[in-house]
Amino acid sequence: MVTNTSIDDKFSEGRSRNIAAAIAITAAIAAGGTAAEAYASEREPAPKLYINKSPNHYSMQKSRSAGENDLRELVNTGDVEEAWVYVKYRNGPEIWHETGINETQGDCTMDLDGQRLFRDKEMIENVTLYHFHPEDLGGRRNFIDSETPSYKDIQGNMKVTCWIRNMYPQLLNKTDFRVVVGSGTYIIRFNPKALDNKIMWNMGAKKTAELDETRTTSGIVDTGLDYGIWNRKNFARENRKFAQRFSNPLYSIGFTEWTAKEPAPEPAKAKYADDFRQSVRELRKKAKNLDTRLDKVHNAIDKVQRRMHHRHRK
Repeated sequence: MVTNTSIDDKFSEGRSRNIAAAIAITAAIAAGGTAAEAYASEREPAPKLYINKSPNHYSMQKSRSAGENDLRELVNTGDVEEAWVYVKYRNGPEIWHETGINETQGDCTMDLDGQRLFRDKEMIENVTLYHFHPEDLGGRRNFIDSETPSYKDIQGNMKVTCWIRNMYPQLLNKTDFRVVVGSGTYIIRFNPKALDNKIMWNMGAKKTAELDETRTTSGIVDTGLDYGIWNRKNFARENRKFAQRFSNPLYSIGFTEWTAKEPAPEPAKAKYADDFRQSVRELRKKAKNLDTRLDKVHNAIDKVQRRMHHRHRK
């Protein structure tokens, strides 16, 4: 992932800004509303986050967990990378702003327009820049590229961090970066105190170079990480090792494995079937008892009839 921002602050103002949405947001804020309310009134939100190859970006109101579940699906179904900026407002809604351009299977540029993303910024509680790595199974034997952050991911995150520090310093401590992969989600956080520390910056640069070398040589030399297709069930474990190995004073990397999906509940008809079978057993038992009673009644009637017949003959 790369970005249209730069450390020199010569960042793109968003070449593909949605003018209609911007007007709606401005009007809503002037009327005392939030940016999120403006987006909600601008267009009906799509049910799921989706890959958008159009230059016109979209925004959607959706919780963090629901959005991450959408990205989890896109990992398996998407053919290119895509990027979003998630913004959580204090005591308010959660907005996903799609920002990707030049999407390919292994790369994506984030088109960042602060005026679009950070309106009503004093009310912003959290900011996360997301993208995902599509998992293409066709003919591949090593999955380190799809399962781990790349050099370009880290480099792009560095540039965005510096851009936010210079343009939106109040958001710096509220911002992180997340990469969604097949087995879970990476969380990357930069240390604000390290940004002006040359030693920490150099340590981060060294670790990033080592990260790139490890990804490049994986499957060729022994890197201590096994991303072969035969080890796919253990990718989450390998990702935790990857995160721990390349965390450094400039930025930390964490990894959270996907939780197993809850098993589907038993269909209602199965419960009814069990109840029905139980009822049949009970009815059969009652019928058997009834047959026994009827036999006793018949025997009693026979005895009475024989006695009456005997008396009649006398």
